[in-house]
Amino acid sequence: MNMLKRILFLLVVALMTGSSLLAQVTTAVLTGDVKSNNKEALVGATVVATHMPSGTKYTTITRSGGQYTIQNMRVGGPYAIEVSFVGHQAEKFENIFLQLGDPFVLNAELLSTAAALQNVVVGGRRNSILNAGRTGAVTNVGTRQINQLPTFSRSINEITRATPQANGASIGGGNYRQNNFTVDGSDFNNSFGIGSNLPAGGAPISLDALDEISINITPFDIRQSGFIGSAVNAVTRSGTN
Repeated sequence: MNMLKRILFLLVVALMTGSSLLAQVTTAVLTGDVKSNNKEALVGATVVATHMPSGTKYTTITRSGGQYTIQNMRVGGPYAIEVSFVGHQAEKFENIFLQLGDPFVLNAELLSTAAALQNVVVGGRRNSILNAGRTGAVTNVGTRQINQLPTFSRSINEITRATPQANGASIGGGNYRQNNFTVDGSDFNNSFGIGSNLPAGGAPISLDALDEISINITPFDIRQSGFIGSAVNAVTRSGTN
């Protein structure tokens, strides 16, 4: 007797649980398949369902076999549904009403049409800014500027300040050891007095002997190599008879 009561109790609980689960469904479902007029399944077709009173749109694409499913849709309607696929004529459905807990099956058959894609013409032109003649940002300091610039130590470090990116021997925020100093094309990286830890405490060549100084901020000319900083090139004055 007790066993029978337990069985009846379990049956009542199961029925009540099922009823509560059904009561939780508050949305509708739209499903179906999309095929061409040749009865071929269209995979990747777009299905857009618009709830006309609120303007809510539900969008999906067809799966393998041309099937689609849109869940959690608002109950009622009317709905306007559009099915489209590349190379086929779109099909529209109007005044579709969805019911609670009852999937609405809507199948679509799209008519195949010849789709002609427009030609794509790609054109190119030479950029006048980027060319072989440009080597980067360069500041040139001539003889007149060298003579007019106020200096305290008569060092080339004070001349490099003529470029906005330089702060003494540090150019472009880099370490001075990364720069390349040349005089008449010869490297003088270990001869200029640009730091207390270098051999010289001053410039071995007087500024009065220099004709022009160029400060190239991180040049990208492949002819200038062997360093990762800036290039400072000084040219001495030519002699006269």
